[in-house]
Amino acid sequence: TGISSTYDLNPDYFPSYNVFKGTVVRVKAIKPGSDPSPVVTRNYFVSPQGTGRYSIPVISLSINEDQLFDYEDGIYVAGKLFDDYRTNNPADVPDYPIGNYTQKGSAFERRANFSYFVGGQQVLNQDIGIRVQGNYSRIYPNKSLNFYSRQEFGADKMNYKFFDDRDDTSFSRIVAKNGGSDYFNSFIKDALCAELIENINTVSEASTPAVTFINGEYWGMLTLREKYDDKFFKRKFGIPENEIELLENDGYQVEEGDNPHYLAMADYIANNSLIPEANYNYLKTQMDTESFTDYFITNIYLNNTDWPGNNIVFWRRNTTFNPAAPYGNDGRWRWAAHDMTATFSNPNHNNLAVATQAGGTDWPNPDWSTLQLRKLLENETFKNDFVSRFADLMNTTFLPSRVVDMVNVMKAEIEAEMPEQMPRWNGPADLGDWNYFLNQEKNFANNRPAPQR
Repeated sequence: TGISSTYDLNPDYFPSYNVFKGTVVRVKAIKPGSDPSPVVTRNYFVSPQGTGRYSIPVISLSINEDQLFDYEDGIYVAGKLFDDYRTNNPADVPDYPIGNYTQKGSAFERRANFSYFVGGQQVLNQDIGIRVQGNYSRIYPNKSLNFYSRQEFGADKMNYKFFDDRDDTSFSRIVAKNGGSDYFNSFIKDALCAELIENINTVSEASTPAVTFINGEYWGMLTLREKYDDKFFKRKFGIPENEIELLENDGYQVEEGDNPHYLAMADYIANNSLIPEANYNYLKTQMDTESFTDYFITNIYLNNTDWPGNNIVFWRRNTTFNPAAPYGNDGRWRWAAHDMTATFSNPNHNNLAVATQAGGTDWPNPDWSTLQLRKLLENETFKNDFVSRFADLMNTTFLPSRVVDMVNVMKAEIEAEMPEQMPRWNGPADLGDWNYFLNQEKNFANNRPAPQR
């Protein structure tokens, strides 16, 4: 806890007290003339509160310390990569993360033991691969992490039902997120948005908060989330891993599969009027317009200000259009909610205007990011459906009482952990600050409908 995980020379997040610690024991049997046994890892936590010390699950990561914190090779520190940059740019003030922790890919995956406790009882213990996750959020002291189960580490699955509202009991990949820009505020915003829209025509990632430990030292809270990848879409929709196409933003950023089909659809929208019903009906064989509608309504209504020129995720099964296929398997493009931490602010803001503005050249709404909605709204059928669906969602999914109730439920889930969380990372400053940010979300829920209408 006394090692800087940012490029700050004198970090303000070093705890000024002794954090709660467990004891990690790692052992293997060695006998002359025989191969050594596998390493066995166990975590022991002794607390006056017993197994009731934490009201939410606990993740304990055990790893050789240099894998995370080494100056040259540690993936959790600014390290040599930042110092080299600073040497070459002594006066620059970077507006994006720079450091060892920005590196991506398998070369920057590290092996660790992952132990998972629920109600004080260990329910999972296995070696996994970990990588730092995210884009700008890598700059925060407590990093988001990707977890990968691998057969060469002992098991190709994490066999546990992490999410109460999902049926899945086996995962090969999972994410522990730091909350992004909301980490020092309410902590729940991104997960709140995903939970709100779980039952509409937009894919979202399940979530559950967890206390974390690294090598036995209390490390604060992260939120376990599903991870959009080929494994996610196979698990959820039965799409073969080699047939998923998963893209981000303008369609050139390929996460899985390839993008020619999407680029052809985008080209058709850009170069053809959608006013004729024949053209609109053709487009409906290329994209699920109900998914598109729900996705755009969600981001407009919740006032996502880091959008639509960022954080757009869309997917399809790479197959010929088949209207009789099971949901998600018909070959059409659909949309997925992703990174919605820049929401729930300024209920009077007209995000519909942002999402339909033409001629933008830069973030948050370059022209490509608003073109498809603008072109679709020229079609009377789509426009009427869009307006009607917007009204329906405001009266159901985004009903103020429903949103406020969900904020209260998610607050209660982690409230007992906040007194230990806040001094560990110096944010939020105190319970008063935390409640202030939660009340902002409730105020948004109550005051958004009138200006949106």
